[in-house]
Amino acid sequence: MNSPSVPSARLELRAIPAPAPWEAVLMPVTEFPVPRFERETFATFLQALRQVLIRERTLHQSVFVQSWKLAPANGADILQDHLTEWNPALGVGIWPGREAPSGWTEEGMVNAAAAVFRGEEPALPSYRLLRLDASEPCSLAASAKLAGMSLLVEAFTRETIDTFFESTRHTFAERIRDRRWKKADFYLPLLDCRELDHQDAGANLQSALDGIDVYIRESAEDKGILIVARGGLSALMDRTSQILHAGSQQGLSL
Repeated sequence: MNSPSVPSARLELRAIPAPAPWEAVLMPVTEFPVPRFERETFATFLQALRQVLIRERTLHQSVFVQSWKLAPANGADILQDHLTEWNPALGVGIWPGREAPSGWTEEGMVNAAAAVFRGEEPALPSYRLLRLDASEPCSLAASAKLAGMSLLVEAFTRETIDTFFESTRHTFAERIRDRRWKKADFYLPLLDCRELDHQDAGANLQSALDGIDVYIRESAEDKGILIVARGGLSALMDRTSQILHAGSQQGLSL
């Protein structure tokens, strides 16, 4: 992996409470899309983190796009340019501690409009995801090209992602009542800091993340990049910092 350019902004990693054995940090950003100088900083960090997860821990990387955040000036053009290469499949994102996907209601539309007025991320009745079906070199390139646009979710698993999808289908199938989502290609959990603080977070994560070692999401709800790991997060951050220092990069503070 080529060493990225030296970042020009300080990286912050903020510890987020999570039920054991899970551990989490949030990398705050100024805004989404992330300004270029800030994007270089966290992109450099994530590039080193992926190197540790894929090359040293031999985990499988899977890349997903939060399609409700796509816009002509926010990743849609990049996705269009790589449709054949990435061959996206359509699935559904599910919040483990919230209502199952459904259609719009009058109350939901009013609440969403109010959230937008307050400058908050509106709650949607359903969340569609695109899975980028690509080999490792392509998935790494995809995650680099789309970084910083509030689009990405990455899952790192020991088994193949299809094995994980079998587990999530079993976990979420009974919750899905709307026929539109019954035969989705896959179900993937969506996480933010609120989900980690849910009263049933321990049980929710145990079932929803069964098979995932590390989960990374660009979370517009939290205005940052959320990293959730199945234990050993401090060691993972330390190793990532070593990779950055070896490439003459800026160190991290946790």
